[in-house]
Amino acid sequence: MKLWVKPGQKLTVKECIQAVCVFSCNDIATVIAENLAGSVPAFVQMMNRNARKIGMRNTVFKNPSGWHHPDQVTSSKDIALLMRAIWVRFFNYGHFLGTKSFSYQKRIYHNTNRLLGKVEGLCMGKTGYTSHAGYNLSTLTIRNHRPVIVVVVGAASGQTRNKKVLDLIEKFYYRYGKKRQHSTKLRLACLQKIKKKTPVIRKIVKRRTQKIIS
Repeated sequence: MKLWVKPGQKLTVKECIQAVCVFSCNDIATVIAENLAGSVPAFVQMMNRNARKIGMRNTVFKNPSGWHHPDQVTSSKDIALLMRAIWVRFFNYGHFLGTKSFSYQKRIYHNTNRLLGKVEGLCMGKTGYTSHAGYNLSTLTIRNHRPVIVVVVGAASGQTRNKKVLDLIEKFYYRYGKKRQHSTKLRLACLQKIKKKTPVIRKIVKRRTQKIIS
């Protein structure tokens, strides 16, 4: 995915975050890297340092966009740790991963996560795809003040991936959550920090370590 910006074109920081979080714009990921660190290699070093700080021991970043690189790898557990860190440590920015759409230069870009607004309590999520890694999705769902992170990697299609994520969310709340309350609201507000430990459901469709998602 790209926003197709041109050299010299200016964007706000908010527009850059929206482009990456909502529409997975790889070109904007490069723009962010160059502006924050001075160069892509310097930014990748920052990514790897911060990944280690939050416990992502099975992850090696080689670029900021997630495009395929033979030495770039991660695991479902590490992606779950990243999702939890965004929610807990960078709470004011987590809502970007739950934004359904944004507009830029009179065009509307819709979120690549088609489960937003369709799954009760799903308030954060990030999709990813490369031909090597397959279809991937990490989500945070909160129902009745009970959060759960679900990560699915390596699915054969977007439809298969979404169905597996939905099945795991429902299975978790069927086993551990309270009975679902009848409500017209499909999204629960993520505006209050919940101090309980966040359960993580990890589903690996192919193998434990996957090429990084985009």
